[in-house]
Amino acid sequence: MVSFVDLQFNPEEDNVVDNMIMSSKQIKILINKITSLLLVESIELKLVEQLNVHSKSFEFKIQKLRDVTKERHDLFMEQVKKIKDTIDLMVAELKSEMAKEVENKKKNYTLLDSKVNFVATTIINLVEFNTDYSTKLEEKSEKDYRVIVKLEVFLTSIKESISKFDLLN
Repeated sequence: MVSFVDLQFNPEEDNVVDNMIMSSKQIKILINKITSLLLVESIELKLVEQLNVHSKSFEFKIQKLRDVTKERHDLFMEQVKKIKDTIDLMVAELKSEMAKEVENKKKNYTLLDSKVNFVATTIINLVEFNTDYSTKLEEKSEKDYRVIVKLEVFLTSIKESISKFDLLN
């Protein structure tokens, strides 16, 4: 504890007014308050130091986590790029195969279309020929029928003539 003597303070020599002089009790209270304030300030400084240490520790841990996260992100993006490249290649191959299939389907369709057109044209020609033939056949049948009728009439007349001739003889 500090006393006035240690401070080399003499109230009478320094013209200190009586009402300004404190009692020893007041001084003790003041010293206790100042001490407690200094103690609180010291505790606060220690707490601030501890907070700074914790803060630096947390910052270090956070930086480590950031580094790990960045590393993992880079690995992940590398894998995603590889997968994307593989998928792009597969899509290109699939498009190529599909284009070939479409081309084959078009060729098959063209070939089938030409065959169907040939068959349809052939059927139309056969129907027309059959119609013409049927018509000619019917006309010929009628002519033949007329000829046969004439032959029958002729034969009948010959038969009658022969029968008359036989009768006469």
